[in-house]
Order: sequence, then C-alpha cells, then structure tokens
Amino acid sequence: MLNLARNARGDGPIVQLPNGLIRGRENLTSQGNKFYAFERVPYAAPPIGKLRFMPPAPPESWDGIRDTVGRNVSCYQQSADGAFESENCLFANIFTTKLPSVDDDNITLPVMFFMHGGGYVGGSSMWEEPGNFLDHGVVLVTINYRLGPFGFLSTEDEVIPGNNGLKDQQFAIKWTHDNIALFGGDPNKITIFGQSAGSSSVTYQLLNRGIEGLIQGGICESGTYLSPWSFQRRAREIAFATA
Repeated sequence: MLNLARNARGDGPIVQLPNGLIRGRENLTSQGNKFYAFERVPYAAPPIGKLRFMPPAPPESWDGIRDTVGRNVSCYQQSADGAFESENCLFANIFTTKLPSVDDDNITLPVMFFMHGGGYVGGSSMWEEPGNFLDHGVVLVTINYRLGPFGFLSTEDEVIPGNNGLKDQQFAIKWTHDNIALFGGDPNKITIFGQSAGSSSVTYQLLNRGIEGLIQGGICESGTYLSPWSFQRRAREIAFATA
C-alpha cells in the first residue's frame, strides 16, 4: 500500500494513502537525524456547506499527488497564532524517521498523538521542532480540530447536537490508527497527549467508547473534563445568542 519515491525533480517522499498520493519533505533534527514530514494531510472532508456544524465525514479521494509541503492552516478561531485560517482545516501533520519502503528491518515506532490547547477557541497543529520527539524514537502526529462555534455550538437537539471538535479528535485518532503503519508507526502503541484544552480533550477521549482499542493510554498536561472552562452551560441559549 505504500510507495516511497522521488520524482524527476528530486522532490520529497511520496506515500500512497487509501485516498490518494501525498508528497512530504525531508529535514534534519537538531541532532542531525533525518526525518520525513507530511503536513496538511486531510483526515476528514472539509466541514463546509452541508457539513458545517455536522460530525466529521471521510475525506474524498484525489487525483495526482497532493503536496503536503507549504503554509500551515489553522481552524477559524478567536485569536490567530500566525497560521492561515480556514474552515477547511481538518488536517493532520505526521513526522517520522521511518518509512517502510526505506527501512527493511520491519521495526515500527510508538506514536505520540498531540491535541493542542487554546481553551477550545484557539490554537493549531503547528509544531516548530518535531525533532525533540523524533530523536527519542517515536512518530509524532499533531491535528487541527474545529474551534469556537464551528466546533462546539449546540442547539441541544438533533439539528446541531454539538461537540464536533471532540468528534473531530475521535475521527483523527481512528484515521491515525488506520494509517500510521504507512508512516512507520505502530497502531497498537498510540498515546494521546495534550496541553490545557488539549489535556482536557485527552480526559474526554479516555472516557470515549468510540476509541476503545485504538489507543494505549493518554498523558494530561493540565486541564481535565472537570475544569470549569472545559464544559458549556446554557448551550442552547448561547447558540441562539451567537446566531
């Protein structure tokens, strides 16, 4: 299922996903170890149009090679962190030192899956120095999830049930479990971790039966589902005020 190659121009590695081909880039960690980076990889369909305020849906297939090198994207938010903002933001970044067609030792690496903080109204998957993890023999995955009203608006009924940001996280965890072997990761050794709202998200996901069997554990770096800012009161009232 995986094909690693260089095109005639000498560009970066190419990986065959179920939805199509993606091209990444090569770089070096601060310790001089080569790694591969695949950024802006769609783990879900763009949540726009009829999919706005709805649970995540699988990404569509694409023709040709999708370039995952370039400007990072963050979901629309209250305060930007320097990234380009878009509703089309459900992307994963994968950083790895191993790709199966390059290394024939059949060794797979544990996976660290990061969910960013920002009070559920800010933040992004941007990660400046993945080498801090990669030099310790793990694959690093970071994700965007919908924020603010796009991710957590709820009318407390079937029209807009809410918690789509948490559903995005669940969808991304399953996508990672299903595809991480293509990037040299062990799907049976996925640890989720996060900071602030990302930490609170870890506690929510650890209680989520929808990811049962997909992860081996979680690490919380401040914030839990009991933090007063991590759950919403008067959701329907807030939804109508927002509209």
